[in-house]
This record gives sequence, structure tokens and C-alpha cells, in this order.
Amino acid sequence: MSRQLRISILIGAFSAGITLLLLASGILTAPDDALHQLYSLKRKIFFAPPYISFASAIFFSFATAWLTLDITKILLRTLVAAGLLSVCLGASWVLSLYGVFISPFLPCAAILLSFVTGNIFAATRIGQRKRVSEHLFGRRLAQSQLSWLVNSKQSVLFPGMSVEATILVVAVQNHVELTEMMSPEAYVEMTNFCLRMASDFVVESGGYLEQCDGESMRFVFGAPVPDEKHAIKACRIALDLVKRLDALNAECDCRWQRHIEVSVGIHSGPMIAGVFGGTRLGGFSVAGNTVNFARKLCAMCAIYGSRILTASDTLELAFDTCEVRPVELIRSREGKKHLELYEILAPKHAFSEERARSRDHFWKGVIYFREQKFDKANEEFSLARIKGIPDAVLDHYLERIESARRGGQTDSASFVRFL
Repeated sequence: MSRQLRISILIGAFSAGITLLLLASGILTAPDDALHQLYSLKRKIFFAPPYISFASAIFFSFATAWLTLDITKILLRTLVAAGLLSVCLGASWVLSLYGVFISPFLPCAAILLSFVTGNIFAATRIGQRKRVSEHLFGRRLAQSQLSWLVNSKQSVLFPGMSVEATILVVAVQNHVELTEMMSPEAYVEMTNFCLRMASDFVVESGGYLEQCDGESMRFVFGAPVPDEKHAIKACRIALDLVKRLDALNAECDCRWQRHIEVSVGIHSGPMIAGVFGGTRLGGFSVAGNTVNFARKLCAMCAIYGSRILTASDTLELAFDTCEVRPVELIRSREGKKHLELYEILAPKHAFSEERARSRDHFWKGVIYFREQKFDKANEEFSLARIKGIPDAVLDHYLERIESARRGGQTDSASFVRFL
């Protein structure tokens, strides 16, 4: 049972109890008789049994309590409460036309009690959790996750904490070309067409939309809502997202005669999460090397020609989730740490025999390439080629083999550019 439901039940029960005391004390007898006499001026009106008024009071007690806690804007809460009061008064008048008198004062008292009590609670630190959460996250977080935050014990002020999470960066690789070839209106319309779908899909799938502009989006898995399977979820969603964007490109070709080239970078690890910024600009965000490297991975897709790049840190957490192949072994500037980069190709066990064979030959080719056995590497890469299917990563390695044979460097330019 959620916190909001529990508090609503308590407030509703409190208001219903007070209205029962009002009924038993006879305080409302005089106004009931006066209203009954007013209605009886034109026709004979019969009193309905008292339990009907009390039953309506109980209903409105709980309904008002729930609505008062569920609606975060006080003006809207007030309008809803006023509407409920109008319903009670109007229903009493309409029933009087049919010769039945039901007191509107008891349910109106219940509405006012629940409304006042609910507003008092909403002004407390616990009562403000929903308002604060909606202000921080809005529609950047799925409703189910927002509800979890509201009902959890975790502070919604997020002063700063260290978390283990996964960053998923989605970038439009050909945005420069598109801005030069399209009108501003068409570029914005087409970009929003794709980014809107991508953001809706990822958010509803469990990611937090931390950043979005005309060229890229950044999602967080595992924060602000903890998730032990953050890496697995990010890899699965990345594969589905690329398929969905490919399908949208068919419509882009039809409507604008252009298509969007999207790349994805995924990285997992420790990061600092908290509310950054001030009253003018700010919100929940993450910072750290993990975040920076996810952005670099996304940019490195342009070098290798891959669609989705991740690193061994993520793959250790999501190895049973997807089919991958190695792309590069990179090292830090100090040379103390090596990190394997992988291209995510498909969900686990989703390969055909031909794709699996191609992947295995490519893997052997990379090993031979690193051992500088270029003839064997070239042979394996040739066997990895699937006729009729473009493979930019494979072409990249064949170009590096030719460069090495001419006496060039075997390291990718990404070593110098990104690390």
C-alpha cells in the first residue's frame, strides 16, 4: 500500500469520524430543518433515512482526502473541493424536486474537513514529496518510478550521493549535414519526430531522461530509482531503440527525403547523483568519469562505424543479455588501465548461424590484428564478410591493415583523441 493511499485513508477516517460526531450531537439539525422548510414551500418533502447522508459523507471524506493529496497545485485542489461542494448542494436540490430531502451539510462538512486536513499534511515535509518530485522530474521519469520515489524513504532533495548506474547516450551523427541541407523548420520537425519517439520509449522502459537537445539525448538507468539490473536494461533498450529509429527513418525518407544516423554509447560505473543548479536552471543530474566516457563512446561510433558501443565494465554486468564483438582495446594516458570496447549487435541467442559464424571470424581477426599477424587477420576478416550486408567496422579494420602494411600506425586515432 502506497504512502499516499495510507494517508488518504487516515484523513478520510478522521473526517468521517468527526462527521459522525456532528450527526450524533444534533448540531446540524437546525440548518437541516431550515433547508427542509425552504424546499417544502412548493411541494411536500420527505426526510431520507439519516444513514444515507452519513454514507455520502463517508464517500466524500475519502474522495476529498485522496484528491487533495494527489493534486499538487493548491489552486486546482481548491477548485476540485469547491466542485465537490457544488455537487453535494446541487444533488440535494435535485432530489428535493422528487420529494426526497437529503441533507447536504453533513457531506459538505466531510469535504471541508478532509480538504483542510489534507492541505495541512501537504504542507509538511512528507506531504511535499510528490510536489517536489514532480517539479524535479516532470515527465522525464516514468509515472511508476515517480510513484516509487514519492512512497520511498529516499530523500527527494538529493543533496548528493554516489551511485552505481548506467549512462545511455543517443546522438544524431549526421546533424551537421542535416542542418546544412534542410531548412530550420524541417530540421527541427524531423529531429523532434525521432527524438520524441526515442525519449518516450526509453523513459517508459525505465530510463531517466537527464538531457535532451537538438543533437543528442542522455538517459540514466539506476538513478534516481535504484535498479540492480541497470546495465542489462540499458543494453536491451538500446537494441530496441535502434530498431525503432530505423523504422522511423523510412517515414523520414518519405516526408523529408532525409534520414537520421543515430549512434549509442553505453557505460556503467560509479557516479555522483544529485540536484545541480539553482532556481533559474537546474535539476537532478549525474556527474563523473562514467558519464563523460559514455559520451565519448557515442562519439567513437563515428570512427569505427558502429551503431552501439559499450565497454567491458558494462558487459560484465550484461554479458548474458546481448551478442557482441570486440572493437578496440584502449588504455588510459598513464597506461595503467586497459578497457575493451565492444559493439552490441543483437539480443543474446538472436543470431542466425551465418551471423554467428561472421562474428566468430571477426573476433579471431581482431586477435590476429593485435598480434600484428596481418595476413591471418585479413583472412579472418574476409571470412567474416556477409555478402550484401554493409559492415563499417569490418571495413575500418581492413583499412588499418592496409595502413600497417604501408608502415603506418595500427592504433586507432581514438587513442589520442579520447583518452
